Amino acid sequence: MTYLHALLACQNRDYEKFKRLLHKDVELKAVFYDGSEFKGTVDEGLELIRETIEKENHWDFEVITRLNRRNEEIVFLNVTRAEKHTNYKINAVIIILCDTSKSEGYIRKLHLEVGEYST
Repeated sequence: MTYLHALLACQNRDYEKFKRLLHKDVELKAVFYDGSEFKGTVDEGLELIRETIEKENHWDFEVITRLNRRNEEIVFLNVTRAEKHTNYKINAVIIILCDTSKSEGYIRKLHLEVGEYST
């Protein structure tokens, strides 16, 4: 259940733990509320993730469904993130593909679709 460790790392503002859960060749994709897509490198994507995780946020995660496929677990999450010191809030869907072939597990793909936001 690698995805649970990732969610806890977000809640605990622990980017280093989150990063350790990622496969060295992780695929990152993000589509923002205006339809624009993240087109940067993995390192640039990780920097955006670090900046987000390290902010004081209130996170709500809801597992929509989990699917198993051979040595993989696919998790669909509904996520709400609200920054504690501003009125900024987003609602998003995240799809996480975890490799379960090893006991420690790791995230191979992370796909974010931001729906609505408010300020």
